[in-house]
Amino acid sequence: MKRIFSWLVNMWMRGPITLVSGYVLFGLLWLCLTNLIVNHMFGQVWPDTVVALRFLSFLMVTGFLSFIFLVKFNPVVRNLRIAADKALKDSQEIFECVFHYTTDAIVVFDLDMTVLKFNPTFEKMYGYTFEELGGSILPVIPEDDIAPTRHYFERVKSGLAPFQEFTGTRICKDGSTLEVMIRFSPLKDASGDIVGVSSIVKDITEIVKTQDLLINSEKLLAVGELAAGVAHEIRNPLTSIAGFVHILPSAPLEKQSLYAQFIKGEIERIDRIVSELLTLSKPRVMKYAPARLDAVLVEVIYLLEAQAHLNTVQLVPQFDASASEVMCDENQLKQVFINVMKNAIEAMPNGGGLTIGLRPTDGAVEVSFRDTGQGIAEDQLKRIGSPFFTTKETGTGLGLLASKRILENHQGFMEITSQPGEGTTVTITIPLRLSTIDQRVCSASATNIN
Repeated sequence: MKRIFSWLVNMWMRGPITLVSGYVLFGLLWLCLTNLIVNHMFGQVWPDTVVALRFLSFLMVTGFLSFIFLVKFNPVVRNLRIAADKALKDSQEIFECVFHYTTDAIVVFDLDMTVLKFNPTFEKMYGYTFEELGGSILPVIPEDDIAPTRHYFERVKSGLAPFQEFTGTRICKDGSTLEVMIRFSPLKDASGDIVGVSSIVKDITEIVKTQDLLINSEKLLAVGELAAGVAHEIRNPLTSIAGFVHILPSAPLEKQSLYAQFIKGEIERIDRIVSELLTLSKPRVMKYAPARLDAVLVEVIYLLEAQAHLNTVQLVPQFDASASEVMCDENQLKQVFINVMKNAIEAMPNGGGLTIGLRPTDGAVEVSFRDTGQGIAEDQLKRIGSPFFTTKETGTGLGLLASKRILENHQGFMEITSQPGEGTTVTITIPLRLSTIDQRVCSASATNIN
């Protein structure tokens, strides 16, 4: 009997049964009380208005009580609320844990770019306390970086971008500088409206230093290889010059003029090698501006049209009109296209065709040069681009090396494919826009050169 009673109590405490039984009990109580009150006031005969009011008031009171029960006392709703509160508390604890103990600096801004809070890592990274900054982030940003930083902030704040990630230099309280990677992300309320912006800052100073060391190591290695090549390439004509100078005084008069021409030719060869080395090594100020590559290619075709005609080479442009503008140094790319097209024309001494293609790709523009020459053997193809390696009798191999360097400055690249007896195709890919870090580096390089 005790178990049955306990079971009935447990069943009654459940939401639906409690609500139904409570509704029935309240209805009976309501009928008894209203009968007594109405009988006392109107007797046995009740006006229709009283009956209607009695019924409506019952619905209103029971509906209100049912609502209160469902919201406040229903175990199901109460359990859901408890679970939601626990999940919210857990998520807040996780956020606070990440916010306070992550190795990256985190900053929370309002929509006016005022600092609302930042974590201990930010204070440790920059040396500023919240009170010292006074809600402004400007003390840690170099003057030249303020405008770009505001631009990225506004894009995230206005919803134009889901996030913005960029790199830059930041100033610590003691005057030292850090290289950092920054990511702006929007903060939204329950309705999805942007109410602030968060910033995660990663210190990449050591990474940048390591990259610089690797680049310098590669440069030293390249300089060593280049020096060996220069010594070899210049020693050969010098040996010839020394031989001719030795025999010139005792040579017959009619041969002295011939020997002088040989000496002049070798000196010109040395001058050509030194000139191309200067072109390759001389730092240049990169002047980036939007340009249409079809217009650039038309100018290059016009410049080389006479040379192509002399070699009976037909130039065939195939341009896709939908190709977009690219951010580039027009003169530098023109030099690349001239180098590639001259190589292709000279590879077809018996004539042929050179097809110049231009088409858009995903976030870039692709320029191709396809000739109908003899092609390049596989073992030679692997060495293309090395200093002083060339398949031409009068070449130095430095023109292609300089072209690759120019393309690297544009974040582009060159691919060469060839089939012996069928021809060679050179494909150049150039992105539409330069990344922020490379634009900043190029600007800094230009400033240092000036």
